[in-house]
Amino acid sequence: MLHFEEILGRVDHQGLTKLFGASLFQSQDVDTSHNFTVRNGVEHELCGILGGSEGNWQRDAQPVQKKMMFGERGIQIPSRQAEAHSSEETFTEDGIVEIPQAVIDDIDEEELDEDILRVKVETDRAFFNHMLLARPAAVPMTPAQAMERDDLPTGNGTFVNKNISDRRELLFGDKLHKYLKSQGKKSLVELMKEAVEESGTDGALADVWNDVTSVLNRKTVASRDDVTTTANLLEDACRYLQKVFTDHMQTVVERNLEIAERGGIPGTRGLVNAFLKVGTEEPFQPEDDSIDGMPTWQVTYHCVRAGDMQAAAETLNRLKSFPQCATLVASLNHVAKHKKLDAELKKKLKVEWRHNVGHTKDKYKRALYAALLGGLESAALADTLENWIWFKLHPLHVDPQLTPLLFQEVQKAVSIDYGEQYFMSNGPSEFQYFFTALWLSGQFERAIYLLHECGQRVDSVHVAILAHKLGYLRMSVKSTDEMLVVDPNDATKCHLNLARLIVAYTKNFELIDVPRSLDYWFLLKGITTPTGSDVFEMAVSRSVYLTGQCDAILGTLTPDGRREKGLIDE
Repeated sequence: MLHFEEILGRVDHQGLTKLFGASLFQSQDVDTSHNFTVRNGVEHELCGILGGSEGNWQRDAQPVQKKMMFGERGIQIPSRQAEAHSSEETFTEDGIVEIPQAVIDDIDEEELDEDILRVKVETDRAFFNHMLLARPAAVPMTPAQAMERDDLPTGNGTFVNKNISDRRELLFGDKLHKYLKSQGKKSLVELMKEAVEESGTDGALADVWNDVTSVLNRKTVASRDDVTTTANLLEDACRYLQKVFTDHMQTVVERNLEIAERGGIPGTRGLVNAFLKVGTEEPFQPEDDSIDGMPTWQVTYHCVRAGDMQAAAETLNRLKSFPQCATLVASLNHVAKHKKLDAELKKKLKVEWRHNVGHTKDKYKRALYAALLGGLESAALADTLENWIWFKLHPLHVDPQLTPLLFQEVQKAVSIDYGEQYFMSNGPSEFQYFFTALWLSGQFERAIYLLHECGQRVDSVHVAILAHKLGYLRMSVKSTDEMLVVDPNDATKCHLNLARLIVAYTKNFELIDVPRSLDYWFLLKGITTPTGSDVFEMAVSRSVYLTGQCDAILGTLTPDGRREKGLIDE
């Protein structure tokens, strides 16, 4: 994990304590008789800058902009010689004050360095407070209460606080801690599954986590938008949807064992036959042959929908004598052997479909054409969300020439053409349906943001962390961005501001559970503020000041110069 020296850099322990106690994240009164004019001028400028930006923020509720914080010409540092400064000062092309050399020579360099450091600290403070904490959040957050004496760290470096009552939140935090302590050797996917099970997560959120872990089960081997990554996502999503369908058939059969008469043929074929015996759908006129007293196309479709192409191939032997569907039979057999549809076969299949479309009435036969070609009318069988998504994704999964553009068309249909109005027509309580559609179509950032907007803050944060650690999360370029940033050139592509999501989450317990907060902040290492500071280091500094637990967090120096470890060493 991160060592003490990596955070402090060249700042010694005493200097850091002085800085945290005197200037970090607060504006204090200073004795002007013991300070240079430079410091007085800087503090005067900062009061006006931060006060003005805060007033504009509260009045307009608009994002803080650079000019609001720094002005159009930067921060002007006044000279100790006012007359000389007013008559000799010049401005550079960037609008920054250029102080005459004589004045610069008269300024104490050490004092100036300290003032510059204070400017940077106060600027980071403004960024942290305004950009990451103060912006209105969709989920109401209750600020953490200050720690009491009984809540100080024990000898083993852990905090015990009686105010912590959210057991589910603690379980997820504990699993993240185990992952970080193992330095990534433990499987974060399995740890998150344990948290879901141990916390008793059920209902819509249980389905959400089933969706998540079905797709995020391995690290990316290429970039997020690479065609290889897309192919893997399609494979995992289709496998998951096929398993859901198989489980549904199994449940129906188990509830109607007497009618199903399960037995005889083992495996998928036996399950499909038993399921169809229980089925209560309207009678229809099947086409072509039958097998075991069941319409062949109906049995074949259910085998394909369950993901067992070998079982489907067995039923297709009965259809080889029907020339009007010879290409469909050949295509299904090819997919059963090679998992992908041959390019030439696909061309012939399109021709065969155009020839049969007018007189093919069997809905299962039409559905099989749709499962291979896509874009066809399959409304009769796309009667559930899972079936609808499967008909969107399976044609891409078996496509011999998969391109990102084809996948984008599916994503556009989910998030833009249908969108929130369609999937959540009855309000936020139906977030699960929209989440499933977004997640299985590879729109992870939108899905995470949806969870956050619907009040599922624990789940949104940990789903985001899982996606980030496995390489599937598109991160926003700037830490000042909104939580969700839509690409102006491609509405299906979004970026998530992970820093804002995590900082908003830890705000609820940052003062009462410092070790847990450190775990989450560590995930932000490498993300920088507009001044170039590391968000993780800045969050640690803020915690040191707010809690006053400098020694417990950063460690202590012994008289002989050794450093005793603190929480940061975790």
